[in-house]
Amino acid sequence: MNAEDVKAFEDMLQSVDNPDVLYLFINSPGGDPETALRIIHMCRERSEHFRAVVPDMAKSAATQVCLGTEEIAMGYNSELGPIDPQIPFRGEWTAAYTVKDGLEFIEQRAKDNPEVPTQIYQAIAQHYDPALLKDADKAIEYIRDMATEIAGNMFDDDEAATECVERLLELEPHAKSINPDQADEMGLNIFDLREHEELWSNVWELYIRSDTIMSEHNRDKLWETHEHTISIGGED
Repeated sequence: MNAEDVKAFEDMLQSVDNPDVLYLFINSPGGDPETALRIIHMCRERSEHFRAVVPDMAKSAATQVCLGTEEIAMGYNSELGPIDPQIPFRGEWTAAYTVKDGLEFIEQRAKDNPEVPTQIYQAIAQHYDPALLKDADKAIEYIRDMATEIAGNMFDDDEAATECVERLLELEPHAKSINPDQADEMGLNIFDLREHEELWSNVWELYIRSDTIMSEHNRDKLWETHEHTISIGGED
């Protein structure tokens, strides 16, 4: 998800005519948390009730979108993921917690092994400059505050929302999968599609058909309502 998605998403919302219940069928590896926040606000303002359906995966920023709903429908293959933010580190995007934990690991090893020359640990620690660690702290704090706020529709009290957000933030690795049972144990409001075989079959078929269309036409993204379709990437 990125800022450009907002345009397509607005086009989609204009076609659904402010329903009482808005179901967002979402499959995404994640992306920009600001885009996730905008999508949540757009959906909430267009409907009385906002719910998510996850046929396969809704990771990272997509998990944040799910947090902003009242209910998440998940089936046999559905998974959410940690919401820890990504920051640039040594030419790649890396989980902010990984950066922080890396420095803490070095510091602890230095304390536990005083016989090892300090120059060795100092050379490694040079990769973790103060500005980088500050960026990691700021990114984590921002996601923590944002996620706790948007989870208000999902939880009855702030304490439960905060506890769930903390667990989603601290999960490692960033690609870790959270299945329906684990999501339920975290306190998320899960509608278990495994208990509704026919409905799950229809959800899965819709997902597979959409995925097939994207693969056949080399599309990167696909947005659909019952009336409109927008896709990008590949060749027309």
